Amino acid sequence: MTLSDLGNIGEFVGALAVLVTLAYLALQIRQSSATTRAQIRQSLADSQIQYLNARATDPFLRGVVAKMRSGQELDAAEIPGFQSHVIAHVRLFENYFAQYALGTMDPEDWRAMREVIKAQFRFAPYRSAFSLLDNAWNSKFAAEINQILDEIDDPAV
Repeated sequence: MTLSDLGNIGEFVGALAVLVTLAYLALQIRQSSATTRAQIRQSLADSQIQYLNARATDPFLRGVVAKMRSGQELDAAEIPGFQSHVIAHVRLFENYFAQYALGTMDPEDWRAMREVIKAQFRFAPYRSAFSLLDNAWNSKFAAEINQILDEIDDPAV
């Protein structure tokens, strides 16, 4: 075997090693992406649980949510606190939309969350909070909310 033959074998083994390394890295990236998606999903779930827990345990929020759902007017002292709460909730929705737009939220999860958003935006405080901060929302999220509002206003949709 000549030195040239050994060089050719070395090049072949080197190329094979590069291919194996690339395949291994592709697998690692795929696993890392799956882990990241799972962490984001858990973070979104934790945020939703914290929000719902606050609504369930805070007497003020329980009272104003009950009033909102029954169509009663909030008094002047209730409006600022509840408005801040609603804005935080809409920001949570904005985060869900961002995760969907980035591809880290499954389309089926977004479809379900969109229905939750639609249900909340049937209530005036959500519409009011959204319009109050008209230019403070991500423009793509704002367009999605405006589409949801159109669907709510058009019973055929």
